[in-house]
Amino acid sequence: WLDPKQHVLARPDTYVGSVSPCKMEGHVFVPFGKEGGEYATRMEETTASPALFKLWDEAIVNAIDNHRRDETQTEIRASVTKEGVFEVKNDGRTITTEVWDEEKTGGRRTPEILFGELLSGENFDDEKKRLGGGRNGIGVKVINLLSDWMEIVLVNAEEGVKYVQRFESNLSVIHPPKLTKATKAKTSSTTVRWKPDLPRLGMDLPLSESTLRLLEARVFDAAACTERRVRVFLNGQKIPFRTLKEYSLSLVRPCPSGSEETAKTATPSCDEDQRDGHDQSQVREGEDDCDEVGGERLEETTQGGDWIGYEIGEEEGTRIEVCALTPPSDLSSFSSCSSSSSSPLLVGFVNGIRCSEGTHVDLVLRRLAEGMSDLVTKKRKVPTQVRPSQVRERTTLVVHLLTPNPSFSSQSKTKLDSKLPQPSSLFSPSPSLLKAFERRGVVDSLLSSFQRATDEKDLK
Repeated sequence: WLDPKQHVLARPDTYVGSVSPCKMEGHVFVPFGKEGGEYATRMEETTASPALFKLWDEAIVNAIDNHRRDETQTEIRASVTKEGVFEVKNDGRTITTEVWDEEKTGGRRTPEILFGELLSGENFDDEKKRLGGGRNGIGVKVINLLSDWMEIVLVNAEEGVKYVQRFESNLSVIHPPKLTKATKAKTSSTTVRWKPDLPRLGMDLPLSESTLRLLEARVFDAAACTERRVRVFLNGQKIPFRTLKEYSLSLVRPCPSGSEETAKTATPSCDEDQRDGHDQSQVREGEDDCDEVGGERLEETTQGGDWIGYEIGEEEGTRIEVCALTPPSDLSSFSSCSSSSSSPLLVGFVNGIRCSEGTHVDLVLRRLAEGMSDLVTKKRKVPTQVRPSQVRERTTLVVHLLTPNPSFSSQSKTKLDSKLPQPSSLFSPSPSLLKAFERRGVVDSLLSSFQRATDEKDLK
């Protein structure tokens, strides 16, 4: 039989999704304006291994998780190069550098165990309510196993120690850690740098520009899924998004003419698979003037879709945020991809993990459909049921669920299968949000659809 490490190397798809390159398509954010502080959206595609994206995601999720454990964390810095070198760094509390159970490990230190031994970690007590993305003690270890090399640098200000260690050749070579004094360090930090074993993932160097743009998307996601106190940097440049709403608005803003030709980032999806703590002083559930973010009027978006509204629900320690927008009138203008979908974007997150399928998205679509069924019924004066798919076809949605101990359909975490607490209480669209859907023409579009169906039936 195989030991756990051998199993990862023999069957990596069990842990990180397909290692076979496939066509991947996603929206990319293109900077524009005098200082490039605003972003528009276009679609782009590449051919790459979904596993490469999952490895990147695991490291970024760790940095997102840490900001919920430690309120002193203020930043996440991520970078990726065409030579295939990835890096994620965050400040805030880090791992102890002490020995992990002398008797069990023979004197090996905690970082070496947590970065190098599968099924090690702190996420196995399901009695504890954790709002992180980690669950199975696998994530960062799989990055290490599927990499040519990995380096970790931990600065532990509490212990006054800097810890540096290098792993090589799919974790078959583990160099002894180097510990030095860091008594002058005022803050702790964690840096993880690695180079994936690309041939094992069916890929070569250099990474293509389109692949890099798709990889960079996850860093923009992190900016949307962290609290306002956390600044997020991509390749040394600060991402301007500080809220889920700012992120959402860029999804319906098409690239204006003369915008920078090179896209900065993107969000991936694959043919084969696929906020906590915003400043709520700017948003009240069901209020129309929640269009204001950072002093900028967001009600109308240039040459694209329109803002509908934002709502937040909370029940039994689970919290859901929903941003709704009308899609651009011409979705085809967003893409030069021959396979591009004509459906509006639906972007989902679970505890900061990109997860656009599952019970959280189903809940939002179902509850919106129920609310719009009532509106359409009143206007038609005939009992009418709006289907969730009809809402999906007419709305750009961004959903972020923050829930303790989420469960997913697989380790790749692309679909949430957690049972949500009191779904009807967790998210129920307010009358003002439904009114905003009506004001933006979504209800009229549904009425026209039902009228066409009636007319066609009468002709038969």
